[in-house]
Amino acid sequence: MKRILWIDEEKDTMIKYDIFSLKEKLKGNAKITVVDTLGEAKKKIELEEWDIVILDIMFPDLSNEEEKITGITKEETYRGIIAGAIFYEKYIKPKGIKTVVYTYLNKGVPEYKIAREKTEEIKWIEKPRMEELVEWIKEELKDETL
Repeated sequence: MKRILWIDEEKDTMIKYDIFSLKEKLKGNAKITVVDTLGEAKKKIELEEWDIVILDIMFPDLSNEEEKITGITKEETYRGIIAGAIFYEKYIKPKGIKTVVYTYLNKGVPEYKIAREKTEEIKWIEKPRMEELVEWIKEELKDETL
């Protein structure tokens, strides 16, 4: 079974429906684990194998504890706006895990360009384009059963 790690601080609010929808569309052929902090995500990436990571870019509530766990500070992330991009560079990219950015980040925000540069080799999908996300996952996993 394919394993997907979804990292998004809004797991219990904004993206709750997206998570449910993705699980339904993948027909039980992939196990989706959702975490809402970068500290929790770091532990998952270090201890487990993943086929895909779905990553939000903005983590405005980056706590002091998370800063200690991840080594990522609020200052370097522009108050959390590009925390996901820095997390990708430090922890996901070195492992070679297929990753997609799934975010609401407004293209008019100056930090958007910085986040794009840090993640230039991966696909970005703007929330809430669930069908595009599902198609990307199917293509990346090259699995017709999904």
